[in-house]
Amino acid sequence: MRLVMTGALALGKVEMITSGFAIFAVTFLVLALILVFLGVKVVPQGREFTVERFGRYTKTLRPGLHLIIPVVDRIGRRLNVMEQVLDVPTQKLLPATMQWSASMGWYFTRF
Repeated sequence: MRLVMTGALALGKVEMITSGFAIFAVTFLVLALILVFLGVKVVPQGREFTVERFGRYTKTLRPGLHLIIPVVDRIGRRLNVMEQVLDVPTQKLLPATMQWSASMGWYFTRF
């Protein structure tokens, strides 16, 4: 039985990068990418994030793209600052003219 090899295997050698520097470089790049992804924060519209450094409040992030220091800084609270509409039930009024009337309303608030 004869085995036919093509391409890189036809040379009979498969070269693999096993040097110490190559392993260090790949590990360093992976760690750098992980730190970049942990440090980039996107705050959506209508929200605000608080940043804590070692558990103590540092600043508030407004909507947009922000960079924080991974491991040292972390997001403490995710606050919703959108307006909330509360319906006020209809109320019947009896003014001094002795004619019944109704009032309706809405209440806009931010928490």
